[in-house]
Amino acid sequence: MIYDTLTKRQKEVIDYLIFGYSNDEISRILHICYGRVSALVYELYEKYKIYENDKRCRLMRARLEELGIDFNKLTASKAVF
Repeated sequence: MIYDTLTKRQKEVIDYLIFGYSNDEISRILHICYGRVSALVYELYEKYKIYENDKRCRLMRARLEELGIDFNKLTASKAVF
């Protein structure tokens, strides 16, 4: 699994992404600058080899597939960690 190779911060970011949080929301929650979140998201695209349109959606799908969750059966909602 790619997730096992991620840094602690990358894991935090991808976990928030799969629940639909924006980069701005993630930066406020993790108390890091917006630019750092954007860089972390870009690094995740690179690690998951996602280069096409709808990158955020594809990244979320890839992570959920690793967890064995069917992306198509989920409803949109934000979680509280």
